[in-house]
Amino acid sequence: MALTARDIALQLVAQLKVLDPSISAEIGTPERLLIDVVAQKIADSTIDLDALAGSLNIDSKVGLNLDKFLSIFNFGRKSAVAATGFVTFSRSQPALTDIRIPAGQQVVAPTSTADIWFRTTFDVTIRAGESSVTAPIQAVVPGVAGNVAAQAITEYIGGVGFDSVTNDAPTSGGVDQETDDQYKVRFKNTVFRNVSGTTDQYLALAIATPNSTKANVIGPISRYREYIQVPALDDRTSNDGNGSPNEYTTALSTIPFSKHIYDNVPYFVSNGKIGPEVYFYRQDTDFVLNTDPDDKNRGDAYRDFEESQLEGYDEDRDPTSLATRFRPNVTFKNVLDPAEDPSVQGVRPGDVVLFEHSYMSSASRNDYHRNITNAVDVFVDGGNATLADCVIPIPSPLNTFTSTPTHPYYTENYRRVGEADHRPLFGNIFTPLFFQPVVAIPDGIKVNNVWYFKDVHYWLVEDVSELAGTVRARNGIEWDKYLPGMASGDDEGDPTSWSGPVITLNTGSVAVEKYSYDKNIYDLQAAIDAAKQTTTDVLAHKAKTLYFKLDITVMYTHGASVADTNQEIRNAVQTFFEGQYFGTTIQLSDLLQVIHNVPGVDNVRWSRDVDPVIGANINGSPRRTLLMDRIALGKSGETEQLQWYFVGDADGGSVTVARADTGATATLQYNVSSGSLQSALRTLTNDGSLTVSGNGVPEDPWVISYGSTGARPTLYVKSNDLTGGPFAYAGDFFLRDDELPSLPDGTVDGDTVPGLTIRARAQNTWGF
Repeated sequence: MALTARDIALQLVAQLKVLDPSISAEIGTPERLLIDVVAQKIADSTIDLDALAGSLNIDSKVGLNLDKFLSIFNFGRKSAVAATGFVTFSRSQPALTDIRIPAGQQVVAPTSTADIWFRTTFDVTIRAGESSVTAPIQAVVPGVAGNVAAQAITEYIGGVGFDSVTNDAPTSGGVDQETDDQYKVRFKNTVFRNVSGTTDQYLALAIATPNSTKANVIGPISRYREYIQVPALDDRTSNDGNGSPNEYTTALSTIPFSKHIYDNVPYFVSNGKIGPEVYFYRQDTDFVLNTDPDDKNRGDAYRDFEESQLEGYDEDRDPTSLATRFRPNVTFKNVLDPAEDPSVQGVRPGDVVLFEHSYMSSASRNDYHRNITNAVDVFVDGGNATLADCVIPIPSPLNTFTSTPTHPYYTENYRRVGEADHRPLFGNIFTPLFFQPVVAIPDGIKVNNVWYFKDVHYWLVEDVSELAGTVRARNGIEWDKYLPGMASGDDEGDPTSWSGPVITLNTGSVAVEKYSYDKNIYDLQAAIDAAKQTTTDVLAHKAKTLYFKLDITVMYTHGASVADTNQEIRNAVQTFFEGQYFGTTIQLSDLLQVIHNVPGVDNVRWSRDVDPVIGANINGSPRRTLLMDRIALGKSGETEQLQWYFVGDADGGSVTVARADTGATATLQYNVSSGSLQSALRTLTNDGSLTVSGNGVPEDPWVISYGSTGARPTLYVKSNDLTGGPFAYAGDFFLRDDELPSLPDGTVDGDTVPGLTIRARAQNTWGF
């Protein structure tokens, strides 16, 4: 607040009396008149300075004043956006002639407060012989109010030739006009991040998209920082460290997402402090960075590997293995004696130091050895599912999934959506869709009055190559080439009776209506393309979501609702996961702390030390399991064939397979052989001629062929007791540069709530 002339005059008088106590400076004296004149001028200048400072303070501006100020920087407020979607106009009887529904037809979503009005944006026609047609719509009034749920639009104004209307999918894309606070934040985040080709620019563009709250930019070089500890013994002491005396080599770096280590880019080791207390150790004098497998195989890394061999071979601990090839370690030289003067700067046995180096991320499309270093990958969370239609030709047998790595339809480059390890079936047919990345497809597709059904005749598969989640992805439909379609009059519940042609033998074209793609990625890519440098290949990706399941034991507080507390535990863990960032470390102690803080939880612990957290699919199924597909359906004159394989690289345990009709079971060990599987299935199915070929891995699955024709009972995994593997976590674990965590949406047998198995215990009963 500006000082008044009187305040300034009093300060001047007080200062003068310090210098000369005899001065009067009373009002009316000559000296006071001079003081008052000077004070007034100072006060006027202070007011001008405050006004000038206020005029440049963006936080003090609102409304039109804010708009005018930011227009100086050619920066405008985002206007409201109208929601869009699709409605289906229907009539009770097929039309006798073509019925045109013109653009501008009004439809309404009635609500308890105010009706939400929409209008069609294109002419559509109900063709003669048909009873419905789908039309695109847009909200009359822009804003989030236009984002209505599925089936909310039920009324129409005027219009002839139809008697009902509805929206099978929610409308989306409606955005309110940017508020002052949002406008200011976007300005601060973006206005000075406009240097083309910088990380800040790409981050700003990513965060500026309305459906993204997190972003990560990965170029050819990334930095990794971690604390490492100097061993207590040198490399030649105790158990032979395979190194030199008086050198101390740390165990391998914990970096889990590197595909190249740069030893020609500066790397640092410091004492880990900040400010004036920090000091750095000297490269090649105090420490050496080891990146070559032979150099790394010493000290703690060597000792740990030797010990792991005694306990059972573990490839991840082998410094020469693929799993650890891009994880460096550090050899410390000139290590001081612990008893030496602590004022002497130097590293000592047992010290915790900070290590920082550069790497090429495994999430990057760059390739150091092929001299590809101009790719930039921008990963974002969120999404904006938007409906689209397309017409594709009848699937061709030429476009089949194959085991050839160089083929565009190599099965390892694709997964069924929601199932991170479920490959398409060898020999099934693939059709990519137009807008990418596709996130959902319709439940049924009708071709020439023959129905084909999702998860029966076809599946949505996603590209999991380096183009995953981008506008260049090849997401699309996997078609079963053997199962006939359901023709008019067929029994929907009995696929063996379906008489329609298989999809490859149908004629004409296939209309895929109301499939969804992520428009958030589409819009971000357009913004990036407009701002990137000419020689840079920048690509926006939808972040990968990893799903985790927790097995915990809880003591509840007296009087707490168990069901409500369990749900709050899930909410708390999910909120914790949503707060994590790309490439972070998930610490098991943090998870327990989050759960312990939930009202109603008195105590919590992991239910078991082995695999307290496991990886899962979106539906809650563990990623280490037996996957079962049907190649051909058994029916009159045709033999049934199945394809099975294990995923998740379990190192112990078993799965139990059951018959759906009788409940009979067979237990299969994680390492069951083809011969043992054949014997077990012959007994389970009562088919002594059943044969099994293959090795039970995704690249060479078991092919199970029944010995005779006819319908066969459904087989399914009844229980899953597999253990170990890369998707089992007994300690802290990492997210990669393109990954974010979540709990699954669905549950399987044994789950208390989605993503958690919660076991109740009373006080002092942990051991029971």
